[in-house]
Amino acid sequence: MDIIIDRKLLLSKFLIPITKFTDQGILNVYKEYVECISNTTRDKQTVILYTKLMAKTDMTEDEIKLNIGDLKKLINALSCVNDDIIKLSIEKNHIAYKSSDTNFKFHLKEDGTITSPTMNLDKINAITGDTELLISYDKISELVKASSFSVDSAKVYFTIKDNILIAELTDKTIQNLDVISFNLTDEISGEHFTEPVTLNMDIFKLISSLKFDKLSVKLTKKGVVIFEIKDDNYLMKYITSGLIK
Repeated sequence: MDIIIDRKLLLSKFLIPITKFTDQGILNVYKEYVECISNTTRDKQTVILYTKLMAKTDMTEDEIKLNIGDLKKLINALSCVNDDIIKLSIEKNHIAYKSSDTNFKFHLKEDGTITSPTMNLDKINAITGDTELLISYDKISELVKASSFSVDSAKVYFTIKDNILIAELTDKTIQNLDVISFNLTDEISGEHFTEPVTLNMDIFKLISSLKFDKLSVKLTKKGVVIFEIKDDNYLMKYITSGLIK
């Protein structure tokens, strides 16, 4: 089976973000796209990453699983390739690439040797936020930059006032801690939450490493928070829940 895919997007919007969560993973290949689910836990807060990248295949099966034992090694191999649009050949136990100047063979792990998070994608995709936000890349970068001011806390508090989303960096469980806050966006739809939503700064650091125009944020009354970045060729969802305080 062959996969024709955009190499730069495969690296920047798929494999590299996944390596922020795990060193190995299972790639699910379908006729028109590739997807992966990974997760990590930071300061007792679990974050799930769902990535989807459009591709062309000649597969006849409904789905093929690729067990990648070393994502960084695969990234290194793809980084040696010069072409932007590439064809990867999927064999029984390896991925192969051949061109006039570069060839590589990357061996796959056997089924059952790598585990992935159990997650019902249909339920996740069906979630409609009670509150939806749009935040620019520049504002996310400002938020991450401001975290150097609040080195004693990894928390971000979201509040809405006068139709403005305000980010406050501090820890309200610690007395006499420095505080910095600033406006993030006025692109708000749905219900305006009345209590602060507490999030971990690490997720914004992960997101800021990507390039995008607008970040979509969906918040539900049950505490689920979904950060979404997408265009016609890829989709990325970071799924987590708000902290207690």
